[in-house]
Amino acid sequence: MIKSIKFGTIDNEDISLYTLSNTHGDILNLTNYGARIQSMVIDNTDVMLGFDTLAEYIEDKRHHGAIVGRFAGRMKDAEYTLNGKTVSVDKNAENYQLNGGSEPFDKKVWSVHQINESENFIEFKYISPKGDGGYPCELIAYVKYQLTEQREVKISTKGTTADISPCNMTFHGYFNLNGHGDISNNILQIDSQSYVEINDKKLPTGKMLPTLNAHTDATKPIKLSEFYDKFVDQDVDVVYSLIDTNSNNSMKECASLISHESNLKLTVKSNAKAFVLYNAARMPEIIGKNKQAFNAREAICFEPQYFPDSLSIENFESALATKDKPWEMDIIYHFEKI
Repeated sequence: MIKSIKFGTIDNEDISLYTLSNTHGDILNLTNYGARIQSMVIDNTDVMLGFDTLAEYIEDKRHHGAIVGRFAGRMKDAEYTLNGKTVSVDKNAENYQLNGGSEPFDKKVWSVHQINESENFIEFKYISPKGDGGYPCELIAYVKYQLTEQREVKISTKGTTADISPCNMTFHGYFNLNGHGDISNNILQIDSQSYVEINDKKLPTGKMLPTLNAHTDATKPIKLSEFYDKFVDQDVDVVYSLIDTNSNNSMKECASLISHESNLKLTVKSNAKAFVLYNAARMPEIIGKNKQAFNAREAICFEPQYFPDSLSIENFESALATKDKPWEMDIIYHFEKI
């Protein structure tokens, strides 16, 4: 049975908290504010950082547990060119749009499109109107969350339009397999042969670089502390390519993380073109659930998506929804005891 309780109110609209569970006792708490995961309890460990109240999510600027859109990542100069026409969108950073602009999808109230108790999923829907984020046409966004008996959290995203629109949604959850505190002893492994070169503004140049023996290399299991030390200021924000290991767009393993404190292993799978690994190195101390403080690098994000700024870089496949073909992307976060 999928349960729901009132989580709060925004502009006279009720915000709910929905609970999915399985026979293992795993729990997934979801809210239609930002179509987000509020908690993800696996084997009695809440592995998702976040907050206790709606008010805290409203104030949050770091997309905790939410769906990011209309376009995830950085878009240079906050503009793109499509069919010969240059379109300017909402600029919310120095010289680019980041994660959909100043009012992204995680700041929207989504509706419940469908609930299926026999398959244990809930699907949210948001109609992004013309002009939303500066985009010139309507986009209808869907996200389905499912909790399985195989201890998988499945996330299916889709964008449809009667026109043509950039679309690149992803899930922006902060994972801590220990449940709280330092995760530097967690073991990371990444299945990717190349990554995206970026400039000093973290904007993609369009060039792909080999992962092997680079500072981004985690093709063999490595402690997070050792991996982070390879980056300037331990600041990890890398776009890994999945194209060279997944040419047929099937679900494939992108990365894994192991905690010997909780004895949990997370395996990330997706049919995306790329995924972003982000360790929140610049996040200030935040008071989260149960009034516990969490700090920079005490969580890690695995964000499958299309390549950033793909409409402006010739060798990146453009992330588009069209009237004839919706944009679609799936993620699986699979947990197991070790």
